[in-house]
Amino acid sequence: MSVTVTGETAFELAHDIAAQAEEAVHSMLQGAQDVVVNVIPSASNDEGIITQVRLLAARYGLGAHGLRLYDVLGSQTLELHVEVKDMLSLEEPKPLIGQENSSSILA
Repeated sequence: MSVTVTGETAFELAHDIAAQAEEAVHSMLQGAQDVVVNVIPSASNDEGIITQVRLLAARYGLGAHGLRLYDVLGSQTLELHVEVKDMLSLEEPKPLIGQENSSSILA
């Protein structure tokens, strides 16, 4: 079973929601033994680009900080620091990080 929560839902709350969903399935299906609840974060309509980028980084197992969004004459540029494992060489992160336009990243 999958439940969808906003991407900004606290981990503890998402866990509680999943537990409630599991209990509901057990109460409706008395013989159900193994119930797996998958919590899926979704973008909300009012979610900003900064939050979307953080969620995207997390989806790939990366941390992102120092995010700055610049809007100059209608053109947006995003600057950020991506956190990678310290055991990676300087050459390895390059396939993970590229110059993408925001419409392709956030689609």
